[in-house]
Amino acid sequence: MRNDDCCSRRQFGTTLGGIGVATMTAGCSAFGLPSKKPVTASTERSLSPESGSMSRSDFAVAVDNTRETYGENGIWGLAASEPDHGLEYVGAWQDSAIGHRTDDEPAFTSDHLLVLYRLPGLQLDGEQFYRAWLWSGAVPEPSSQLEAIRPSIHLVRDSDDMRRYDPASTATEGPVSVSFNTPATPGPDGPTIEFPLHAGEVEYAARETRIGDAGGYGATWTGAYDSVQGVNATCVMKWPADRAYDIRWNAEIEATPK
Repeated sequence: MRNDDCCSRRQFGTTLGGIGVATMTAGCSAFGLPSKKPVTASTERSLSPESGSMSRSDFAVAVDNTRETYGENGIWGLAASEPDHGLEYVGAWQDSAIGHRTDDEPAFTSDHLLVLYRLPGLQLDGEQFYRAWLWSGAVPEPSSQLEAIRPSIHLVRDSDDMRRYDPASTATEGPVSVSFNTPATPGPDGPTIEFPLHAGEVEYAARETRIGDAGGYGATWTGAYDSVQGVNATCVMKWPADRAYDIRWNAEIEATPK
């Protein structure tokens, strides 16, 4: 597996080869006061074996770096470490984005991770099952408050199917549970992680979510919060066993000036 996408600790937080990072700048009102117009930043990545991915050890370094910045709001939530889920590591990717009110005044910073696992021993009609684990976190500047965090994943090929996902309902109180459970496999339920919900609510994103061919899944946190918030989400997908992954990964953050 190629490691074109790996980063050292000091490089974490730098956008890595993404298709693009778009930011919207909130300017000033006619009276010279800061505008209350929302500030957004987004990332988009195309993931395939050709695009490269982090090795297992580089992924562990990236996780450690998120823990330094995000604490219990990181990729493994309150557990702080990856659960014993028994899945086969395929690859992982990281990205970041900064939202600017002006060229020299950031509204927030954000970091994003996606890790792809193969479900060993689970094939059906020549198709292999996979699980994606998504995490997005944001840190607002003192002059701003977070309004939305939206990680999502989409399958590119019609031959690839989106299956189960979690969160699959609305949570208004924390901690929020996200499960590795795969009902199609025998044995006990998979492990569950929990992440803090400091304000607002978490739910699946209806506009991004579609089960079936070339489907997609998105999770959304919305609220009004002036400190660190993270979002964890997961989904199960399947595609022909003789094909590799071909995925589009997006994340969007929104904040408003106080």
